[in-house]
Amino acid sequence: TPTPTPTPTPTPTTISTSELVKIVSPSVIYITTEQAGGSKGSGTAFIYSEDGLALTNHHVVSGATTILATILDDQGIKQTVSALLLGTNSEIDIALIQLDGGPYQPATIGSVDNITVGDEVVAMGYPLAEITHNSLTATKGIVSNIRNDGLRKVIQHQASVNPGNSGGPLLNQNGLVVGINTYIVRTAENVNIEGFNVAIAIDEVISRIDDLALNPGAYYYSLATTLFRNGSYQEAISNYTRAINLDSNYVSAYLGRGAAYGNIGMHELAIVDFNMAIQIDPNSALAFHNKGIANYHLGEFNSSLEDLNEALRLDPFRTGTEEWVNRLEDLLRKE
Repeated sequence: TPTPTPTPTPTPTTISTSELVKIVSPSVIYITTEQAGGSKGSGTAFIYSEDGLALTNHHVVSGATTILATILDDQGIKQTVSALLLGTNSEIDIALIQLDGGPYQPATIGSVDNITVGDEVVAMGYPLAEITHNSLTATKGIVSNIRNDGLRKVIQHQASVNPGNSGGPLLNQNGLVVGINTYIVRTAENVNIEGFNVAIAIDEVISRIDDLALNPGAYYYSLATTLFRNGSYQEAISNYTRAINLDSNYVSAYLGRGAAYGNIGMHELAIVDFNMAIQIDPNSALAFHNKGIANYHLGEFNSSLEDLNEALRLDPFRTGTEEWVNRLEDLLRKE
């Protein structure tokens, strides 16, 4: 997925907080997620590009099988669309998602260099969804500290944030995104703490966007493989499909989805996927082997033997293939 150029930084102009909120609101997203076990979560993201790339925290979308994004238009009307996770960095705690549809209104990206200690900043997001009824909130405070926490540059600030604010933008007085709100410190060494809110500097995110988008589909492939191993074949199929939608040449995803189809008896669909894998990679012994097994289950023994022999030609040492060839040759001789 090519990374678009972020919105150019305009000449700084201080605006009122109410004007800032009005301008930025269409770029702030309410995120809801559902995981494989059915558990649900929520958080915030913000739009990075007109075509629907958006940024949030890794922990907001980690493990999600479904991501929904609700956006306010400039009239305050809500729209909910599906989103796909393109990539995450769990160490830095950032993620890149792709919204369906568009065009969207991106937030204006700034830099941590646009603020200094003592400046006022605004945090926007969707905290405590059950209490706020999924409504957008804005809070204001000063920058307390800017430092490197050992992993990345962060901004400590006093704009109140709560669970659900994670992934939302931290903005300077000109409406530029200077950070992503990420965590809160409530206690330390058995002492209660107030106003210790931390955002990742936006520069840390922008410098990694190309890496986040480098392997689209990899997240869903990994998730699908875990579901497959747990016997959740239908959910695995859904996530292999998401991976394929993000990367139409994802051979491993076609092979995985085909195997999942085979395990629920849908051998015709399995063959379609194995043929796609072969079309992309004609030297895939695994694709020919699996296609041969699928044809066997459909009673197409001659086609099965042909596929298995091709798998054996491509990989003479492939485990199990020779046994299947011998079994089919015996079966066809008896016929």
